[in-house]
Amino acid sequence: MLSDLNRPESLESFTQIMSPLNDEEVLELFDSSMQFEVDDVGATPLVAAIRLGRYSVVEKMLDRGFSPSVRTLSSSAIGAAIDSTSSEGVRILGLLLQRIGMLEEEDPFNFCGELNEPMLHAAIRRRNEGAVQLLLKHGANPEWMGTDCVSAFELARELGFQTEGLATREKGEGGHRGADSQP
Repeated sequence: MLSDLNRPESLESFTQIMSPLNDEEVLELFDSSMQFEVDDVGATPLVAAIRLGRYSVVEKMLDRGFSPSVRTLSSSAIGAAIDSTSSEGVRILGLLLQRIGMLEEEDPFNFCGELNEPMLHAAIRRRNEGAVQLLLKHGANPEWMGTDCVSAFELARELGFQTEGLATREKGEGGHRGADSQP
């Protein structure tokens, strides 16, 4: 835990604090009582660890009681995992979704942390094919409209993002229902 003696004057970027530390030092410094702390860039310790690609630390934080549901106005653990394009980042996204019970819910994937953007839209904007595949596999609805009234299908077309999962679903499941419809 960051004691008053170790705590910086301001909570500088947790990523800067974590970068030079090994995994055990990070876990010692940031215990579960710190999960609601927010640094100067609006990140929690869990988000910072995800952004750094410290996935073993992320798993240990979750095991030690860090909640994947903690969000700030500018970041969430799920959003940070969607930002990661590595296969480990996608695995962590699945772990986060599983930890908060979203893989068991009926229609969980039609919202996201940042800007209330659907998770599938966020993954498409970031061209994260692994996250798109994971979300589609677990029921993300590519016809759901984002806050900009654009479906995931339309967004993928606009951005020139092609992935087998969207193309297969579009052709095999009746395709897009139109901009004025909402599932």
